[in-house]
Amino acid sequence: LGGFLDDAKLLSIAHQFAQQFPTRQAPSTTPALVNGLAPVPQLLEFDSSASNVDLHYRFSIDVVSNNFSYELDLSGGEIYAATLSIDAGSDAISERDGAIVLNLIGPQTRSVRKQFFMTPDFRQALLDNRLTVKVFASHLPASGHVQSLPSLP
Repeated sequence: LGGFLDDAKLLSIAHQFAQQFPTRQAPSTTPALVNGLAPVPQLLEFDSSASNVDLHYRFSIDVVSNNFSYELDLSGGEIYAATLSIDAGSDAISERDGAIVLNLIGPQTRSVRKQFFMTPDFRQALLDNRLTVKVFASHLPASGHVQSLPSLP
């Protein structure tokens, strides 16, 4: 077959091409291996209670698939919604001001199980421990009951 582009010429073209570009960097969503294997999903489980509203949260963070999965169980009271927000920190107008990035559960729902593909901002806020849960109900303040997520293990 040979001829038009034989192996030596093809290799010299590929070498010149490779030298013109910097070394490839892994994408930000590619996690580091743990003992030579892909990392297992991290679990984050906690409870929240405010004025007769009891919620149990179970979050699973899978950095390999970039998915944030969650289960939420409401065992007391009625709520309008529970949301996940990014804490804006000192840049916020007020200390409770932050963008709602995910509606976890709505009204007249006792239990939910869902999955969310993490955006770069969401993922960074999660890693920086800047996510808060806000619960809204008729007997809570209009700004909702705010609780920071525990740190990842």
